[in-house]
Amino acid sequence: MSFVETQNVLKIFAKYKTNFVFLHVDLVGSTKLAMRLPLDRLTMIIQAFNQEMSVAVKRHLGAIF
Repeated sequence: MSFVETQNVLKIFAKYKTNFVFLHVDLVGSTKLAMRLPLDRLTMIIQAFNQEMSVAVKRHLGAIF
């Protein structure tokens, strides 16, 4: 998300006065993977990582933007 998009999300949730956390996850070594793997294989790894992170967030009642 861009800075502006993040600010907009904050403004929306500030109205509800609820607790929320922004979580940023990183795939360690992704730059090296991008330089070494074929695009189709890299894409599959990144998609799997994103799916697993989404499942973990939702399991803890989080929302993904």
